[in-house]
Order: sequence, then C-alpha cells, then structure tokens
Amino acid sequence: MATGYQLRVLFVVILTDCSPTNPKQLWDTYKHRICDDLRHTLQHRHIRENPSDEDVWDYGLFLIDHLLSQLNKSLKSWPDMPQIQQEWAAAVHNPLIAREQDYDAQQQTQLTEERIALLNQDQISAFDIIKQVAESKSGQCFFLHGPGSWI
Repeated sequence: MATGYQLRVLFVVILTDCSPTNPKQLWDTYKHRICDDLRHTLQHRHIRENPSDEDVWDYGLFLIDHLLSQLNKSLKSWPDMPQIQQEWAAAVHNPLIAREQDYDAQQQTQLTEERIALLNQDQISAFDIIKQVAESKSGQCFFLHGPGSWI
C-alpha cells in the first residue's frame, strides 16, 4: 500500500535502475494506482475543473518526467512509453498562480453574495460599473477612495 506520489517515485526507480523490458505495459497496468491522487489535485489546484482519465494520466506522466529530470533523464529515454501530450508546466510550476488559484469557488461565491447585499447605494453603483468594465475588458482604470465614493 502506497500513495500515488510514492508509486510515481517507485516507477521512476524501476525505469532508471531496473531496466524493465516493457515499461509501457507496466505503466498501462498500474497507471490507475500511480495517478490515483491526481484527479483531486488537478481539481483542488484549479488546474482542471473536470479532468478526464486522459488528463489525469497525462499529468501523471508530467510528474514522472519531472522526477526523471532530477536524475538528468526524460520519458523520451523510453521510446515505447507514452509521452506527455499537454502543457502542464505553466499551470503547475508558477507558485504565484497556484496560490491565487487555490481557493474554494463555492465559498467565494457565497461570500460575494453575502457582501454585495451589504453594499450601500454608492458602493453598488461603483460595483456595477467596475464589473461591467471588467467583463467588457476595456482596460478602463478606477480609483476608489473611501467606503462609498468613486472617481
């Protein structure tokens, strides 16, 4: 019994140190277990809201390739192994983006609804205009000063 991360590390050890005769068959047989934690990770980090099995396995290959890169190797060293099909690095390796995307969407929606109900008339007016500009992506800038005034 092991976690997905531990199984990915074990898979890398098998690839690099044990020279398996058919690494693709090994991957195909155990990819469900090797990647069993990744669906939740993709959803929780807002990388993919509804990942397919193929997304999960591709992300698993990306993580395995990352582990291999620490050993100066790559999945490309095993030509019969499936290769990464998607671009994961931008979504995964930027901690600033990951931190900003690490939130509970339902909780934020509920909080927004609660807070909008507490706005005074000037704040509602400012909110509506700023929301409209943001949705239209016009690039207009605003300066807010005080709890109910806007310029």
